[in-house]
Amino acid sequence: MIEFLQTFAIAVIPSVVTAIFAYMASSRNAKTQIKAIQEQNKADMEKLVQQNKVDIEALKEKHRLEMELKEKEYQHQIDMANLQYQNQLKLNEDNMKNQLAANTLGGLFNGMFSQESPFSGMINEAVMKGLEDSMKGKQD
Repeated sequence: MIEFLQTFAIAVIPSVVTAIFAYMASSRNAKTQIKAIQEQNKADMEKLVQQNKVDIEALKEKHRLEMELKEKEYQHQIDMANLQYQNQLKLNEDNMKNQLAANTLGGLFNGMFSQESPFSGMINEAVMKGLEDSMKGKQD
């Protein structure tokens, strides 16, 4: 039995020592790989965080530009409405002036040429004389 134990010890001891060294080497290799993967993941996370910051800044800038555009469009609409209002006021004012002038001149001429006016006879005579003179001038 001793011989068996010696043979067994001779076979088992180198295998156990080799297994212990292989375990230690693989454990160290695994720790190194885990550390490398953790560092790579950390670098990737930092890269993603930086990319997200850039994306957020780009979105903020885009939003700011869109807001400026909307503000300019709104201001343009206000300006256009004001111009239309001013034009309508001017048009109404001009129409009122024209109507006032027409009513005034119509009243003046009606008063001058009406039969009740003391000047209508003189005006009618003057107009008739002017027309006759112009007709004579054309015939000559």
